[in-house]
Amino acid sequence: MTFCDKRVTRLQINDAIKLKRVYDAAQSDDGKRVLADRLWPRGLSKTKAQIDLWCQAVCPSTKLRQQYHRGELSYAEFVPAYQAELAELDQPLLELMRMIRQGPITLLSAVKDLQQSHLPVLQHELIQRLHAEDAAASDEPSSPVCYGKQFNHWD
Repeated sequence: MTFCDKRVTRLQINDAIKLKRVYDAAQSDDGKRVLADRLWPRGLSKTKAQIDLWCQAVCPSTKLRQQYHRGELSYAEFVPAYQAELAELDQPLLELMRMIRQGPITLLSAVKDLQQSHLPVLQHELIQRLHAEDAAASDEPSSPVCYGKQFNHWD
C-alpha cells in the first residue's frame, strides 16, 4: 500500500467495525461511536452516551422493526427484509464508509442481543460495499500525487 493509497486492506476493513451496546462504557479503541437506532435509548443522556453520530437513516424501517420485535418475523426472515432496505440506501451508507476509511467505528444499539439484531446485518453490508469499492478501484493510485515520480519534471 503506498502513502497515497488511502484504502485499507481487507483484514483492516473486517476489523474496522465493532458492535456494542450503547449502555456499555466507551473505550479508547471504539473509534467513532455511531448510534444505529431509530429511537434514542431510554434513560441515557447524550453526554453519557458519547455518540459521534446518530445515524437513524441506516436503521430498519419502523414497520420492519415493529414486526421483528412483536415476533411476526423470525430473525431468518428479518435479515433479508433489512438487507433489501439497505440495498436502497446509498448516501447514509456512504457516509459511514467514509468514516471507516478514516479509522475504526463502533456501531451502537440499545438492543439486548446484538447478534440477533440489525447491527450484524449493517456491519456485513458495510464490509461488502467497502470490498466492492476496493475491487472496482483495483490497484490504481488514489490521487495524482501518486503519479509524482512519473511526471516529475523538476529533476
